[in-house]
Amino acid sequence: MSYSREEMLRNNYETDNDYILDVLKEADDKIFSDMYGMIPEGNLLDLFRKWLSIRNKIEDIYIEQAYSNGFNAGAELARVQKRRGQ
Repeated sequence: MSYSREEMLRNNYETDNDYILDVLKEADDKIFSDMYGMIPEGNLLDLFRKWLSIRNKIEDIYIEQAYSNGFNAGAELARVQKRRGQ
């Protein structure tokens, strides 16, 4: 059974969001460096919009992960307290 490059990479991450976040960060870095190089060419606005879209997605994933981590920590605390009879 052979795996695609994406499948092999995805197997190295705990969640899909971790994988997506890494890919988006790479795209963010590339677009930002492209923007810097295109300032004299006048294509900056289109590239800036693409970069902004990726940055927004990254922030959404950070928020989702923080919410998930907080929810999981709260659920674990409730389980511990239940076991202790609190």
